Amino acid sequence: MPDEDRRRVYLWMDLNVPYYGTSSSNHKDQMGSRRMMPLDLDSTLKEVASRRCVSCHQAGVPRKFFTRVMKPEKNNFLLAPLAAAAGGTQKCGLPVFASTDDPDYQRILRTFEPIHALLKRRPRADMPNFQLVSD
Repeated sequence: MPDEDRRRVYLWMDLNVPYYGTSSSNHKDQMGSRRMMPLDLDSTLKEVASRRCVSCHQAGVPRKFFTRVMKPEKNNFLLAPLAAAAGGTQKCGLPVFASTDDPDYQRILRTFEPIHALLKRRPRADMPNFQLVSD
């Protein structure tokens, strides 16, 4: 590999390997100018878990470090308690949510609606239809 190309790759890596061609952002107030999280997700999960999950999860509900924002129904905190017959993994043993119509399942899912609306109006640079929006 030519030296110039190798240096370009090293520089790209030093910049934390951005995978889109701009540093512009519609969300400069967010971590990394792109990390979007529902404001009330943690409190909603905690409240639902305190009523429906504490019998098995006394130390708290395990949660991965990442959260799928655009497809929240694919997050483990919605798949694990959901009955296998309803499309979940039922990793919690007995289903906590018999179906996706469960009011608490829907309540958790609704925490993502404001983020979805915001991203529709002001997409991130890694999303289709990105255009820099002035404040």
